[in-house]
Amino acid sequence: MRYGRGDAAFERDDATALAEAAVGRDLTPAGVSRYWVGQAFDDIAAAPGRWLQLLVRKTALTFNAVEVIDTESQYAHAEHSLPLAATGWFTHFGLLVPLAVVGIAVTWPQRRRLLPLYLMLGLYAASVIAFYVFARYRYPLAPLLVLFAAAGGEHLVRVARRTATVAHAPLVAGIVLACIVGANWPLLSKDHMRAASYNNLATAYRERGDLERAIGLYETALTLDADYAQAHSNIGSALAARGETDRAIEHYRQAIAADPATGDLRYNFGNALLAANLYAEAAEQFRFAVDAWPEDAEAYNNLGIALASGARMAEAAEAFREAVRLDPAGVRAHRNLGIALEELGDADGARRHYAEAERLETAAPPAP
Repeated sequence: MRYGRGDAAFERDDATALAEAAVGRDLTPAGVSRYWVGQAFDDIAAAPGRWLQLLVRKTALTFNAVEVIDTESQYAHAEHSLPLAATGWFTHFGLLVPLAVVGIAVTWPQRRRLLPLYLMLGLYAASVIAFYVFARYRYPLAPLLVLFAAAGGEHLVRVARRTATVAHAPLVAGIVLACIVGANWPLLSKDHMRAASYNNLATAYRERGDLERAIGLYETALTLDADYAQAHSNIGSALAARGETDRAIEHYRQAIAADPATGDLRYNFGNALLAANLYAEAAEQFRFAVDAWPEDAEAYNNLGIALASGARMAEAAEAFREAVRLDPAGVRAHRNLGIALEELGDADGARRHYAEAERLETAAPPAP
């Protein structure tokens, strides 16, 4: 829900934080749920045409050959798995769905007896379409589709052997052809999903402190999708942590070119620019960050540092004041505000904030 936090571990916290920030108060889990349900219905009411387009696309994805990634892509795993590589080209919904459509047609005369199967297939598919289409969410459709696909395949074999006929053959052939084309239409990029898998694996290595391997995997992701903003941002963070500031800045620039409206990216880019002594540009990035995160004291503090480093002391003092307002216990912000006020000739104000920084630092528990 927040940029760079595409992990189930963050979903509940981010959903809660965003909802509470929007309404301006703490919410119970039920309150968070009501907020997001309300947002969904408001969005539908504001743009029903866009919602219908989305619904059509989700329906197509539910029955499409492509396996939609959540955090790991089947296509990336297939590069390291012989069974997946050997069978993945034909064991997919692009074959299963057209056969199942034939099976549903030929078993229709038995519809009363097979009604539970029709209902299970239809209702579960509707639940996936209404919620979110991921490969793992639609997987329970596979055994139901296999039942009908078996009937469809058996019937086609009999037709081929001329032991069965097809009523309205041109119409049926047209429907089956449409299903084949629709189920195999390239709706999503497999390379992008492979890139996302390598990006997520790289992030896991980076969190373990293995920057070398992480950077190599981010580069693999970018080989697959050169415009992948999150991979550019993540490799920028890894390079910055390794001290390769110039390379980090170049990747941050490419990330912003692909996806300009993200607070995390702007904040990290600002820190890299600050390290490179590019103070004016760093301040510009931190302004984007505080616009995205108006309650983030650290972003305001870093904005102040960039402004002060660029000799814009009055603006820096305002940024430090906002950081202190948001986090009155922030030692660095008090000390930085003291420095700015001293530079501006406000000796009394500077002494107050120096004293508060010293008091807070003394009162803080020792680091473990």
